[in-house]
Amino acid sequence: MRKVALRPYALLPRQYDHEKVLATTVDAWGRALWLICPDAEVRTSRYGWTSPVPRTSSYDAVLVISRGSAVRERPLHGITLQVVRLDALPHGRVVLHGYGATADQNTQIHGADGRQRHGFDMGIAVEYLMADRRHHLWSAYFDEGVYVDPISAAGLVRWDSGGNHEWGYRPPAGVPTAPPSSGTHSPSGGVVISTCTAHREGSGT
Repeated sequence: MRKVALRPYALLPRQYDHEKVLATTVDAWGRALWLICPDAEVRTSRYGWTSPVPRTSSYDAVLVISRGSAVRERPLHGITLQVVRLDALPHGRVVLHGYGATADQNTQIHGADGRQRHGFDMGIAVEYLMADRRHHLWSAYFDEGVYVDPISAAGLVRWDSGGNHEWGYRPPAGVPTAPPSSGTHSPSGGVVISTCTAHREGSGT
């Protein structure tokens, strides 16, 4: 079994310790990504958890890209989301998902120049967002979205890298028709895993 040291992916490069991180991930190329907003403040939600929030509805941010000892920055301009998830796409593009924009554009794609190219609706209650090397985006959803939103209803959805819906989960013959409660996708593009929660009549589980 291959062993992977996870510590380098968990630690923000030291020179950014004082910055506010909106979202972070490890992309399909094995790089750690951090989205930093210089003009953000820490706020407490009504549920008691704290997170950094941009002070303005449209703002610029810095994408920090780290692989081994190599660290570089990329500016992103005109973001209009409170970003909670991100990933890298081929050809230097970046996908951002969050809240605060119009209801039908909760996901934005920025080009290699850092400018926003377009936005689209990825559905509600997104639990996972992943991109692969084959120009695909994958989104998986909490049950809060699966049972109320037509996009989220599939539980696991594939998009092209332009934000166009390509595929949604459909159970094979003999498998309960309930959509998956969550799903994951391998960055290599070769494996998709979905898990379903069985619901017994009247039990709620």
